[in-house]
Amino acid sequence: MVYGYKNILVTGGAGCIGMQVCTELINRGFSVHLFDLPEQIKRVEKYILPEIKIYYGSVLDCSSLRDAMIGCDAIIHLAAYLGVRRTETNRLRCIEINVDGNDPNGFAEIKGSPEIDIIRKTQSMMRDVESSPGMAKISQEFAEAAQTKNEARMAELQAAYMKEVNKSHEKVAELLKNEPPSLGVINLLQSKAIDADQHFDTYMTVANKLRKEWPNYDHSKSFIELVDKMKTIAIGQPAPEIALPDTTGQLVKLSSMKGKYVLVDFWAKWCGPCRQENPNVVRVYHKFKDKGFTVFGVSLDRRKEDWMRAIAEDKLTWTHVSDLKYWQSEAAKTYNITGIPFSLLLDPNGIIIAKNLRGAALDKKLAEVFNK
Repeated sequence: MVYGYKNILVTGGAGCIGMQVCTELINRGFSVHLFDLPEQIKRVEKYILPEIKIYYGSVLDCSSLRDAMIGCDAIIHLAAYLGVRRTETNRLRCIEINVDGNDPNGFAEIKGSPEIDIIRKTQSMMRDVESSPGMAKISQEFAEAAQTKNEARMAELQAAYMKEVNKSHEKVAELLKNEPPSLGVINLLQSKAIDADQHFDTYMTVANKLRKEWPNYDHSKSFIELVDKMKTIAIGQPAPEIALPDTTGQLVKLSSMKGKYVLVDFWAKWCGPCRQENPNVVRVYHKFKDKGFTVFGVSLDRRKEDWMRAIAEDKLTWTHVSDLKYWQSEAAKTYNITGIPFSLLLDPNGIIIAKNLRGAALDKKLAEVFNK
């Protein structure tokens, strides 16, 4: 109902339904402030739990309402008092709950939750794109191309599909960037509703707002920490140093590769998708290696024999490093790796210019940089 908040102000709650709301909030671990007229509170005084803090006054009395707000994260306005002055409450997230205890089927309606509103709006924007006639046509043509195994056409249609998806992501990113801080925005960005790499500026904008306006909330702190980690490997940032042993035991630094375009490729023998992608990386490596491209493989294997066997089997003839610590690899920690395959493309100065390019996308990007 008010997920993510700790201290709730309930106005107009001195009644049967209001007491049920307050009691439920207390049972769920919230701290509750009850604000109502003295005569209303007196009517239900014997039912008020000792944990509830009582404030007397009218919602039309801004001074007393302001006192009741102190320390609260959200307000629940029960239906009898919808005329509250928004100028005094717009700094908080206000939720309107309408209930009818006389309805034999039970009636409850919640309005004004900006968290739910922004999530629904974002989902609607994305659904509109996915269900558009243009996307339906792309899907149909892709299925036809797949039946005839027309890989060139399939790649073309995949690019067209992603172009439309990216358009919707751009609209959503702009929407979230301009929203005030809310748990809804945090939830959408943490769940990667948009591509975090392509729209990192939106993540930064939201994090900066949270630092300023919600500096002490646990959800804010977690999101800000996430963004700070993302920033270290964001496009446009210098790649953090990696210094690990190669297959002969010699320490090799990523920075020693400067002067070339470098694909930093996190992989492992046990990673099926990594092994499936390796033939493509091999092909691209041989195509561009004489133009100033190389690969810096970082393995998350645990046994050297597995690592060496996979290198030989897949014919990976570039530089390989590993500390054989699995997910506890120092490089994996530095780059905040939570899944593989994971790769970054660096320019000759060691600056990250792209991430997770696979299949034709890697070939296309390298053709762009070498032919510009």
